[in-house]
Parts: sequence; C-alpha cells; structure tokens
Amino acid sequence: MSPYVHPLDYSSSEARTRFLWLEFDSPPLDPRDRFFARVLRNAPDPLLSDLGDLVTTTLEPPLPIDSELVRKVVPGEATDAAGLTVMQTLVKSDSDLHYLLPLPPGVTSTSPKLFGF
Repeated sequence: MSPYVHPLDYSSSEARTRFLWLEFDSPPLDPRDRFFARVLRNAPDPLLSDLGDLVTTTLEPPLPIDSELVRKVVPGEATDAAGLTVMQTLVKSDSDLHYLLPLPPGVTSTSPKLFGF
C-alpha cells in the first residue's frame, strides 16, 4: 500500500515498503476499540528453506504482565493502561476492515529475521 515510485521512462522503481496486513470480517463494535497483535514465533519461510520438518518448534513466549486473579472495575475509576504496551497496536488503513501489523520491536526493514516473519 506504499506509493509506487518510478522515473518517467519506467526504467527502474524504488523498493516499496511492505507490511503484513490483516482483513477482519467486521470492524470493532465500539469505534474507540483497537486491534492488537504480537509475533509469537519466527521460523524460516518454507519456500526459501530446505529444512522441511527439521524446523524446531518453540513455545509461545509469556506475556510480560503481572498476573491478576481478579480485576475489579469500578465506575469513575481512572483509566488503567496496564498491559497496553505488551502487544502492538494494528494500524488502521482507509478501510474499516483492513489493518497493518508494524514490524516487531528491534526488527528493521533490512533484517534477515523478515525471511521468517
């Protein structure tokens, strides 16, 4: 969805910015709600790798938040943003159904880790 940049004679083009985009069947019910995601695993792309079944499985990393057995929500309480930063906020596109997942923290557009993203 990034702009396609090229000279007038179409002799070359610049690399476009790529994102993982997700399509939902409906927008959030409350317009103030947001969608969140987190990358759970990074593995080689099966089309680029010849590892086949030799790819090791990894456990889902724990969420870095304090455990709560019970949460009491009281009307008039201050906004509680506990745990809000442990996942990435999906970026809304022009459509109410399409969202973009930004690169995970510490990963750049030239990172070799993107071969498994």
